[in-house]
Amino acid sequence: NGVRFPSWGDEGAGGGGGGRRFGGGGGDDNDPPGSGGQVLPGRYKFVMSFNGERDSTYVNVKFDPRVEVSMKDLEDKRATQKDFQGLVQKSTDIFNRLKEAEKTIGLADNALVNAPDSTKKSIAKLGTALKDSVLNMKKLFMATPDAKGINRQPNALMDALFRAMMMANSSDGKPSTNGQAAIDAAKNLARDIFEKVNTFFGNDWAKYQAKVEAARSTLFKKYEPIKVD
Repeated sequence: NGVRFPSWGDEGAGGGGGGRRFGGGGGDDNDPPGSGGQVLPGRYKFVMSFNGERDSTYVNVKFDPRVEVSMKDLEDKRATQKDFQGLVQKSTDIFNRLKEAEKTIGLADNALVNAPDSTKKSIAKLGTALKDSVLNMKKLFMATPDAKGINRQPNALMDALFRAMMMANSSDGKPSTNGQAAIDAAKNLARDIFEKVNTFFGNDWAKYQAKVEAARSTLFKKYEPIKVD
């Protein structure tokens, strides 16, 4: 499974590169993939390839006969997993926008090195304020990497998503009442946080972008000819 929970920075809160995977597995691209969703009972074509050679066969997947569960419940669980996987991906994407914004502010400061001092100070001051806003929004997703001990945050989106995922996967069929409640709570929390982030980029960030782009004409110093008398 290629969908992963986001990490705080480029190096990841725990030193890994990409955060824990949806469905298990490590956070680095070289780590084994996550377990993914449960395969539904049925007949599947199994294709193998190695060193240019390719072959295939068919396999019949059967559910554990000791467990009484209907195909409808299994299909409902699979649909829930896929829907939840999409929510994890969107959460990762919007969190990564915040990380990109932090980088962009640094790039903007460096790009204005030749701008008038008043312009640099004005934009730098605005950028500092935006960094504080970005930091506060990132904390809505997860604890900072320098937080000590076990930091379970019921109102942090990543904890809510992970808790909902575990509860949804705990049943053999469709999510239990508690599992569905956890999923609904995670979706509602994500909806509120997404709205805050989208409002930030639509308002404060858009104004900052306009101000930086207006200052681009001052990036180059004007050099008068230097002549030998």
